[in-house]
Amino acid sequence: MVLCPRISLCPRISDDPDLAIRVGTKLCEELLEPLQEKWGRIAIRSVYRSAELNAFGNQMQKEGKSGYTCASNDANAAGHIWDLPDADGLTGATACIVLPLFWEQHQNTGDWRMLADWIDQNLPYSALEFFPHLLGVQHFVARAAKAPDLQLR
Repeated sequence: MVLCPRISLCPRISDDPDLAIRVGTKLCEELLEPLQEKWGRIAIRSVYRSAELNAFGNQMQKEGKSGYTCASNDANAAGHIWDLPDADGLTGATACIVLPLFWEQHQNTGDWRMLADWIDQNLPYSALEFFPHLLGVQHFVARAAKAPDLQLR
């Protein structure tokens, strides 16, 4: 893969649109829509990345450039890179989101655990990562369950 020379030139088009649409649909239907129904509107901070765009962000991070936090393509396969199965052949999708209404109502230390418990009891996911005080908002990463055939729980 040729690394794009700057972010504005990085393609954001999927290498496998059918796969990206399938896993993105699952992410929306199985995680994001139920979260929105329960906790109100969602603010999406980061979602699908093309492999080339992710590689660019990862390279910028390695070079110490500010504002880039992309893991390697191998680490982001079946995560932010929806159209690239991971090393085990599993597919999936990730979204970094904020739930503003939840944050407004639950700002005490540890309140994020209430959200984590609700997600754990009600939604099919494969990974959650919380950043309780990033930029003063309740920011977290939700990853749809990864599976070879996209079957969730």
